Amino acid sequence: MASGRVSGDNATGFGSFKEELEAVFSENEILKESLDNVMGMLAREDQGWFRFAGGSEYDLGMEVFELHRWARELRESVAGNPHIKQGLKLRTSYIWNRGIRYANIEGPKQGKGVNVQARIDNAKNQRNFFGTTAREKREAALYTDSAYFVLADQRDYTLQPVPIWEIHGHYSNPDDHGEVWAYLRCWSHYVPGEGLVPSRMWYLTDACPNYEPGNKKRPVDVNILGVSDPVDPNIIMFADHVNGQIGWPYGIPDALPALVWARLYRDFLVNGKIMSDALAQIAYKAVVNTQAGATNASLKLAKPNAPGSTVITGSADSLVPMATAGKGYDFGSGNSLAAVIAAALEVSVVHLTADTSKAGSYGATATLDLPTQLAMRSRQNWHIAFDTRVLKWLGAKDPIVTFMSLDGAADIFRKIQAILLMWGSGLYAAEPIEKRLSELLDIVGNIVPKGVLIPNNSDAAFLLSPDRTAVPKDTGANVGSGHQDQGNPNATAPGQGQGTGVGNGLKGNDLRSDKIAQAAAALGQLVQEIEAEYGQPLNI
Repeated sequence: MASGRVSGDNATGFGSFKEELEAVFSENEILKESLDNVMGMLAREDQGWFRFAGGSEYDLGMEVFELHRWARELRESVAGNPHIKQGLKLRTSYIWNRGIRYANIEGPKQGKGVNVQARIDNAKNQRNFFGTTAREKREAALYTDSAYFVLADQRDYTLQPVPIWEIHGHYSNPDDHGEVWAYLRCWSHYVPGEGLVPSRMWYLTDACPNYEPGNKKRPVDVNILGVSDPVDPNIIMFADHVNGQIGWPYGIPDALPALVWARLYRDFLVNGKIMSDALAQIAYKAVVNTQAGATNASLKLAKPNAPGSTVITGSADSLVPMATAGKGYDFGSGNSLAAVIAAALEVSVVHLTADTSKAGSYGATATLDLPTQLAMRSRQNWHIAFDTRVLKWLGAKDPIVTFMSLDGAADIFRKIQAILLMWGSGLYAAEPIEKRLSELLDIVGNIVPKGVLIPNNSDAAFLLSPDRTAVPKDTGANVGSGHQDQGNPNATAPGQGQGTGVGNGLKGNDLRSDKIAQAAAALGQLVQEIEAEYGQPLNI
């Protein structure tokens, strides 16, 4: 059976509270009117929020028809409100501008192997899902609609996104209402000779048990209000939402928390412009001592209806500049509103307003701060999970999906330095070091080369003899052989700590003197080779 959902007042217990307030304020019509206004605001705020049938205290979030309305308003705001539009552009560029990488994708094979790469490169799939424009539209859907829906045709492995206003219902796991097993799509289908024909179809999701085509155990009891609609046996739907809660079948659009504040900020800017015009309306006041003089002055001075006009007041003959002359409205006082919009959209207020005066330094505008990076990485993880599901459906056995780093060049350089210091300690294996370096440098598919030597490790010590040929390491520090166990951090000079140890006069053994001797021997060998090649001694 379909999951039950019943709309209801989401303010249980508020009615008695309202009655008490109304009783207290019954004699004050102004306060009573204000209370009614607040109740109207709460009622509008509660529209579209539902509870599960049976009196459960748990709601199911925003319903899909309410999302249709908000999606329409938000899409209009993207077109008309500069801050809502800029928020979308910023989020899209933060998340996608450095690209996404796929690895472990099967390519052309001989025999019956699946060419997953060819399915990815399919022109329709590139246009609808994998291409740059398609990914921008995906981010826009999450920004204004809260959810992303993609139809996957299992006959030719092609993908097609659908807008949220074509989604008119869902069928959930009876034990988990946040896990949707099927969606009802309603749209107009064009038929040659007939025009647009209304169509209704259920599509199972990849979360539905036994959703594979031809499986006789596939659930088909999906209906709303007892009206059955067909289930497409050849298409499944990939869908997911953002900003949701446990138990919600849908989420909240990214831009919704910022919408009301963006409108308030717009009103603030418009009112500020009006005030600036008003402040510039009158620049001087002409003070005269008689009514006749005032009348005469008014005939000579400009009318006070344009910037820089003069007003006539007072009883003395003088021209006095207005205190507001040359001043403008303090638009900076609205920074708090702009900051709320930026916080709601999880973007930088400097980038959102294009106002560098809000930045403390150049670095604040050139890089992403840590909270913004973390928010964008969270959304990137959402996309990684979604793309992995689609790639597995296309036939990839174990796909690897990664985004390129959001760090700036300086941050990457510092992190590489720290990793190389860790590597130089000899305390880390090569695999985790390689993995982290590849992540920072956006290298995909690299493996640790065979025979890589771990620094500062006895197993990796290869020494150079005076004739510069590699020789195996000694088991100890053998000064007499001309080389020693340089790779072993615990190697010590012979006799160190005994009567002939370090510090025992000029004859004491010291690792430093031994290294100097080796360097001198190598230099002598090099000089001999150069002299032999040129046939004359070097003057050193």
